[in-house]
Amino acid sequence: MKPAVEVLKKSYIEFLLQEKITPNERSDDLLGQYYEPLAQWLASQATKRPVVVGLNGAQGSGKSTLALLLKRLLESHFNRRVLVLSLDDFYLSQQERRQLAAKVHPLLSTRGVPGTHDVGLAIRVVTSMIQNPSEPVLLPVFDKSIDDKSADRMSEPNPDIIVFEGWCVGSAPQTASQLINPINSLEVTCDTKGVWRHYVNEQLAGPYQTLFHLMDSLIMLKIPHFNSVLKWRLEQEQKLQNALTLKGAVASDIMTEKQLEQFVQYFERISRHTLSVLPEAADVLLSLGEDHQISQMNIKPL
Repeated sequence: MKPAVEVLKKSYIEFLLQEKITPNERSDDLLGQYYEPLAQWLASQATKRPVVVGLNGAQGSGKSTLALLLKRLLESHFNRRVLVLSLDDFYLSQQERRQLAAKVHPLLSTRGVPGTHDVGLAIRVVTSMIQNPSEPVLLPVFDKSIDDKSADRMSEPNPDIIVFEGWCVGSAPQTASQLINPINSLEVTCDTKGVWRHYVNEQLAGPYQTLFHLMDSLIMLKIPHFNSVLKWRLEQEQKLQNALTLKGAVASDIMTEKQLEQFVQYFERISRHTLSVLPEAADVLLSLGEDHQISQMNIKPL
């Protein structure tokens, strides 16, 4: 039988290839220095009920890939059943967002910010899994290529660990004074009275905090600076386009660089605020370098 480390490495390399990530000279170092210790840390938290771990990371930071990698390592090497949930799957439908836009503010027709998710459903799903882990739960699925809800899926029962990833997971609201001045051209031209950003902040301060409080610990993927978001989102969009092309599908909602430049402005306020306050609050801080790779990891004692 192969040594345990070789089994772990094999599973890791298989995952990279599956995700169309070419292994390089740093791959082994990343596994040994960061991914395996992080998986070990998560495995050590398992209790009689599912442990809920929040995973925060700005757009394009790689949080979805990290969540799936942790699932692979924990299941193959640490004998833990892992369920990955994404905040993105709880987006409101196009019709629901149009109704919200008509009622509150036009910018809310665009998915992304707090207020454009069915956070009540997210709270019910996570609460149900904590209280009744043996009962499968119906989970929503959102298809970004059509910008709308897709068919639901059924969860596997009895997860040991639930990884809940999302760009604003664990984020804190701003103060009233911080909301006064617009921070980008989107807010200058489309939110002159601040109605949109105040509504988003109120949602983040209310129901989203209720959801975040269900999480036992928080991991943060910290990007070097906000400018990384556009660069990495462009790479993400190209990856989605390539995947759809291979399937022979046509995506109506793949964004151009110009569209992305405007799109990331929807996330800028919360992303910048999160970068300034969340590192101190996170239980695990994974700092990313300009090369999109983890350069440092800090884990608080349990």
